[in-house]
Amino acid sequence: PSRLRSIIRTYADFIGMPVYLNDEGEPANAVTAPWHRTYPSARERDRAYYEFWEKKFLHETSLQVFAIDEEFGWDDVSQPDGKARGRVRGVLAVTDRHVPDVNARGTVDVYIKQMFIGAGNRDVLPPWAKFLQGVLECDELTPNAARDNVIRNAALAAVQQALGSLIVRELTELSQREHQRFIDIMRWH
Repeated sequence: PSRLRSIIRTYADFIGMPVYLNDEGEPANAVTAPWHRTYPSARERDRAYYEFWEKKFLHETSLQVFAIDEEFGWDDVSQPDGKARGRVRGVLAVTDRHVPDVNARGTVDVYIKQMFIGAGNRDVLPPWAKFLQGVLECDELTPNAARDNVIRNAALAAVQQALGSLIVRELTELSQREHQRFIDIMRWH
């Protein structure tokens, strides 16, 4: 059952319909991504994102979880104004996983239009974000022909840049809001 639950969480997490395993009362999938819902307060939103991340990554422990909802743009001559725009949403967490070598990269499960593209993608996050793991959805990314990765293009570069800025901003705010927690996370990594 745990292996089957993991498969359901990977491939059918956001299909908009509950998938039940045996006679369990709770669906095995998330049904709707937390970034597709509205919340009465930021606190409730943050709690939902934290719970989603913890259920998704059972073999990791989060040190800090943050919601992703970032707009970005890039130059695109096919657009009337020469600019294309997009939005990346999801959840990232600083994990307790020690980075084993300098070639390690942060990983994300990638979705495009609620369709699973790939687990453990190492190309979407900036190369320096080795300490992060999460789930991202971005409809502006282009899946490759096999639909198991994304094509490296201007949209991917813009997503990396937007995520890099957001990660720095989140960590800066954490250092100001909860200085000791920030220091503990930096010591860990």
